[in-house]
Amino acid sequence: MSKRKEIIAMFITDAVAICLASLILFYLNLSSAYARNAEDSPLLHLFLIAGINIFWFVVFLFAGLYRSWYRSSFFDEVVLVMKSVTFGSVVLLLLTSVEMIRMHPITPTKLIVLVYALILLILVVLGRIGVRSFQKRLLLNGIGRRQALIIGWNQQAHNLCKQLRLHRHYGYDVVGFVTTKSTVPEGEDQFMYLDTYRKIQNELRQLERSALSAEFCADKDIIGTIDELRAIIARNRISEVLIALDPSEHKTLLEIITICDQVSAELNYTINVKIIPDLYNIISGQARTSQVEGIPLIDLEPEIMPVWEQNVKRLLDIVVSALVLILLTPMWIILAIAIKATSRGPVFYHQERIGRHGKPFMIHKFRSMTVDAEAKTGPTLAQQDDPRVTRIGRFLRKTRLDEFPQFYNVLKGDMSIVGPRPERAFYIQQIVKRAPQYVHLSRVRPGITSLGQVKYGYAGNVDEMIERMKFDILYIENMSLRMDFKIIFYTIYVMLMGRGR
Repeated sequence: MSKRKEIIAMFITDAVAICLASLILFYLNLSSAYARNAEDSPLLHLFLIAGINIFWFVVFLFAGLYRSWYRSSFFDEVVLVMKSVTFGSVVLLLLTSVEMIRMHPITPTKLIVLVYALILLILVVLGRIGVRSFQKRLLLNGIGRRQALIIGWNQQAHNLCKQLRLHRHYGYDVVGFVTTKSTVPEGEDQFMYLDTYRKIQNELRQLERSALSAEFCADKDIIGTIDELRAIIARNRISEVLIALDPSEHKTLLEIITICDQVSAELNYTINVKIIPDLYNIISGQARTSQVEGIPLIDLEPEIMPVWEQNVKRLLDIVVSALVLILLTPMWIILAIAIKATSRGPVFYHQERIGRHGKPFMIHKFRSMTVDAEAKTGPTLAQQDDPRVTRIGRFLRKTRLDEFPQFYNVLKGDMSIVGPRPERAFYIQQIVKRAPQYVHLSRVRPGITSLGQVKYGYAGNVDEMIERMKFDILYIENMSLRMDFKIIFYTIYVMLMGRGR
């Protein structure tokens, strides 16, 4: 089941659950002594039910229930459903306490609301169980399975492969093993590992007398080394990388994660990385633990914001961008006239930048430099007292008003108000050669302003861009709405003080 189909299935089952619970609420409310004496038409009750249904969909959406739960614990999903229903029920109970609403004859009593919430919770959970069961059946029938690659050549790696092959409902198809130079045994040690590996195959053949078990890892043992990892992932369309290296190989682990990020950006699809917990202490950022039949794995997450915060962040991006573009239209007209009156050329400047997941997009700015400023020099970063900057451009850059057309990029979804600043491919190629961890920034939407922008400022060369990157990685590892608001307030202060360049 694809991610889109999974979400549609959850939406449909939730819709059925909400409608059934609402019909029960409608019946209980009409049956209560409180409502029997009401003179209102049942049509008003239906309007009330429709409003409550919409309310629940909004609550579930912002709670993050409509996302892919393919790789997540069903227990976590149920807990989130319980939290969402509890929150919605509290809101409904508070509404029944408001005097103007409480006196209305179609307002359900508190007891009815509590019974309704319990019924809704049960129905929604049952619907989710149905979706998960259907997904499991599809996986067992070979539909929607993921290509997995195990990096490592040791007992842990072998045990992990064994469990994945035995328990097909996890949806992993192991392509093979990738080793490092330091983990490829030589001489007698190599034959020892191969002997252990063959024993696992024989064990599986005994446990599963089926065509599948007969081909368990047959001719799929070691398929390459770390040096070939990029090509192996691309060739086999790997979506799950499971790392089972020895704890001493810290540098190799970081190299693997960087390669996976780069390939993910190049091929434009998500590569999920999990590691054996022994290596957890060298990974910074957010992680989530899961297990495969008793074998613990740590799932490295690209973003640590809760789903509801991500949804609120996107909603604020849309609302604020629309308000800025509409309400400040007179200011944009004045600035456009000033740009045209003081220099030759267009009002706006358009340039290709690299956005989320490595996707290029056109960024829009008020033109602050002369036309064809890079015609003779090629890509060149702005410097202090840059002679290419026009008179009105100097004011725009100091107040950062030249960045405001990017609110259109935010409205489209290419950018966010807060996020790492997007760069050109020309500079990204230079940065990645010296600081491969830069690819982590592509995990989130770039922003109009960023922690690096307000704490470090403009970068005039690649060295300074790498230094500024440290602040942006810090932001990604600690993303929250609270931090976004702090960055926005500090940006406003920088604008008022004219500290731009």
